[in-house]
Amino acid sequence: FPVTIITNYMISKGTSIGTYLLYSRGLEPEAVRSTLFITLNANFSNIRLGKGFVFKINPQVYRLKMDQQSGYYVTSTFTLVKERSPFSLSSIVNKTIKTSIVGSKDFIYNLSINYSFNRKFMDMRTLGL
Repeated sequence: FPVTIITNYMISKGTSIGTYLLYSRGLEPEAVRSTLFITLNANFSNIRLGKGFVFKINPQVYRLKMDQQSGYYVTSTFTLVKERSPFSLSSIVNKTIKTSIVGSKDFIYNLSINYSFNRKFMDMRTLGL
């Protein structure tokens, strides 16, 4: 059974801080029986860079505990948007601070090119599909 608690405090337009807690209890004896994920996060959006570019950053520090193994990590999402463009560039980075979780990597990242459909989605049911 999972339990989730989320808080978010808006400091100003485009700036917020919050927490996220997830606890779950597994039923299968072969799987992880107890998982705790707790994070302190922030959101800084609409950072104007000039020439129509906007930067967003979402840093987090979190603890993950799975049964007797646990770890502390820092992660962040970075997004660069050109106004009036459907494309954006984003990256997620994750760095281990201290961990005993088997299989944890010290540092991982990705780089993504995103395409926005301009929030114009069509309900397929109206097309009879």
